[in-house]
Amino acid sequence: MIVTIAHKGLRKFWQTGDASRLPAIYVTKIRLIMGILDSVQTPERINIPFGKPHALTGNLKGYLAISISANWRIIFRVEQDGNVYDVDIIDYH
Repeated sequence: MIVTIAHKGLRKFWQTGDASRLPAIYVTKIRLIMGILDSVQTPERINIPFGKPHALTGNLKGYLAISISANWRIIFRVEQDGNVYDVDIIDYH
């Protein structure tokens, strides 16, 4: 279950459906990813049809990322309790 969302626009989208602060072209993928993250219990069980979560390094060590496009990623942490924390959307490059 998603517990915390760091990105204000992503939080607003998840809570109200208002996607005005997100890249419009990717809203469908974002909705799919968020729904899957909300139902996940462990990182190994995340099944996204267009990509696998991958671990990040450096200052984002401990986060996983799912690609939305060449540049955009949704990043998040999955804790031992099985919940998803600090969901964010970033322009990776």
